[in-house]
Amino acid sequence: MIMKRRIQFALLLLVCSGFGVSPAAADWKLVFEDDFKSLGDPLATWQSFGDATSLKKGRRGKGLLLRGPGGSLPAYSGAVLGLGGGIKPDNLVRAKAKYRTTSKVRAGAGTLALKLEYFDRADQPLGVEETTVALDAESARRWNDIEVLGRVPAGTARTQLALVLIQERSGEPCEVMVDDVEAERRNPPPDHLSGTGGFEASDGGAVGWTVFNNISRSPAPRGGEGYAMKAWGPFSEPYAGSVIERRIPIPNLKQGEQIKARVRAVSTSSDSIEGTGNLAILRVECVNQDGVAIAHKESRPLDPAQSPMTSGVWSESEVVLDMPKDTRSIRYVLAFIQPTTESGSIFFDDASLVRDSEPDRELLDNGDFETASTGVPGWESFGDAAMSNEQKRGGTAGVRMRGTDGGDPSGIVRSVPGVVGGDSIKVEAWSMVPSSASIRGTDGKAVLKLEYLDRSGRIKGSKILPLQSGDEVGAEDAWKPNVLETRVPTGVSGVQVAAVMTQSAGGSGEVWIDDVTIGPARERNGRSSGIEIPIANGGFDGGVPDPAKWNVADGAWSHNRELQYYAPDSVRVERGRMIITAENRPIGDREYSSAHVSTENLHEQKYGRWEIRAKLPTSQGMWPAIWLLPSDGSWPPEIDIIELVGKEPNTVHHSYHWGPLRDGLNPWDLGQSAVNKTSGMNFRKSFHDFAVEWTPQGITWFVDGQPVHHHAENLPDAPMYLIINTAIGGFWPGSPGENTRWPETMEIDQVRIYRWTGAK
Repeated sequence: MIMKRRIQFALLLLVCSGFGVSPAAADWKLVFEDDFKSLGDPLATWQSFGDATSLKKGRRGKGLLLRGPGGSLPAYSGAVLGLGGGIKPDNLVRAKAKYRTTSKVRAGAGTLALKLEYFDRADQPLGVEETTVALDAESARRWNDIEVLGRVPAGTARTQLALVLIQERSGEPCEVMVDDVEAERRNPPPDHLSGTGGFEASDGGAVGWTVFNNISRSPAPRGGEGYAMKAWGPFSEPYAGSVIERRIPIPNLKQGEQIKARVRAVSTSSDSIEGTGNLAILRVECVNQDGVAIAHKESRPLDPAQSPMTSGVWSESEVVLDMPKDTRSIRYVLAFIQPTTESGSIFFDDASLVRDSEPDRELLDNGDFETASTGVPGWESFGDAAMSNEQKRGGTAGVRMRGTDGGDPSGIVRSVPGVVGGDSIKVEAWSMVPSSASIRGTDGKAVLKLEYLDRSGRIKGSKILPLQSGDEVGAEDAWKPNVLETRVPTGVSGVQVAAVMTQSAGGSGEVWIDDVTIGPARERNGRSSGIEIPIANGGFDGGVPDPAKWNVADGAWSHNRELQYYAPDSVRVERGRMIITAENRPIGDREYSSAHVSTENLHEQKYGRWEIRAKLPTSQGMWPAIWLLPSDGSWPPEIDIIELVGKEPNTVHHSYHWGPLRDGLNPWDLGQSAVNKTSGMNFRKSFHDFAVEWTPQGITWFVDGQPVHHHAENLPDAPMYLIINTAIGGFWPGSPGENTRWPETMEIDQVRIYRWTGAK
């Protein structure tokens, strides 16, 4: 049997080497090549303007030289870089750099600014933090520090760093050398309110449901009635999502019984997912008595990548599932899935769940989302005060306080644990007056009170932070920050906080509040430890992958329960090689960092030959891969040229996965995977040549020029792009351990891509 298999494999290799005949050289055209001999433009990762160049006058090697561009004054030169690293709203971001002028620069000639700029998901500016320094000849004596600290506003989807030289005089030198740009992010100081001042409800405002991420009860758009649940992406990482779910008991299950789930969904033209990779999912799971899902099925009410959709038109979707005999409950799930970071939102309405033994009985109460949650979670409310998602600064909800007919106060109150006499605290709150219910020119007033309590809980004093006043209200429909720093008097046993609005009898104004926090006035030890924000080429020295050929990822992706952050500074080009470094280095909310590069949107093709010469990391927890994915964002198909898992250091795996998928299963669950492996080689110490050929006749894998695997059915029919990455951890390699080497590197010596030009 063993000999027979060897003979069969030898015959397979002969066939695979050319599908019966060796392909002619004329069948292939070289269309992409990178031997990494050139370091490329040192400013390739930055967006420069004015007179900005990289010169060998930096602290170590090159630096960024900014010169006054002249022309009408003031004139500007500079460079801008998008920041990743998992920055989120409310983070504290600190950026710093070194700078030095020339001795010819006179006082008043110009100014250097270091900025943090924030933008929402529509790329509209939300704010800016900046530090400026005046340039003069004294700045030439040594390298000087410039630093900016900012707090990321709510709604921020993108943060960028900018270095700007402002020329303020004409006819005289104005230039500065900048080097060693660094950045870090930190979580804000501890919040004694434990986030309850953000007024986020676990039910999204609809009684009986549980939500995760961004879903809230909203007026239904045209074509719907009453209310619906609006879902949108968190815009933090690929394949993130927002979910709303219910668990419904299934008593007295009958043999062979089915469950049927339905929902309606729409994406409006003003915030459409049309043309994006975003999608809606309806998923039903049968759960046993131990809480384990024993069967599941899903549908896609909206998926523009799979089927046509029209913005503003409601779509109905249905799932029918046979319930195994051990089913004790059903988990009903609606999800907004965001494969990349594209914008858009989806409304769900008319959720329904019935079993065929009781077809007229609806199992989902409040499936139309008409029953709203009441009160403010974690707070005691009084008067006309309620939580609502119609006006909020961030998240899914804020609190509305209205004047009452009798002139009684409205508001909310709660205790503040962990604060006692002698503590120095900082109170922050945001408030807004809607133009539709203005308090301008009235005696309406809103305040935030810190009330000091004795041991018996009686109020023995207070500190008042004015929020909005009818006499002094600023721009309506605009959120206003309010800050109070104070020291709690000694002898105080406890503190409570109250937001209160007062209005004379018959008043009709209202005030909204959101994002109330109470924390230490100063950070412990003067400064908490920061988490590095990766900056590709912050020293302006070059050595980055050619941006005309490679996209470099910046994000925490977890498709397979991986543990790394893909950081742009974890890949570099040096000594004629592209080097991906995996490190035990915290980035964002991940413990490890690595890199992911691809030719997506730069070089994609249907049919061809991809050749990569590389060394691979092989210790525990490493998962290097060289693979292809479709350019249209679909999955599967997927061609894995090679994958290596650290627990099998001398083996590379070759595979192809295809669709279509069904019942929530993966290709390998459905027998839709063709796999093989190559073993017995040292992939860490020496370079090996890995290649795949994809033609209309099939897919063939090669290692060091020898064919090792072939598949000729269910082939891809769309262009694909190349990915090279090292993942860390995940369901296949497992987590790093005591024997993991740090750092680990993946070295790529050469990449060539040929287009297939042969006959079909």
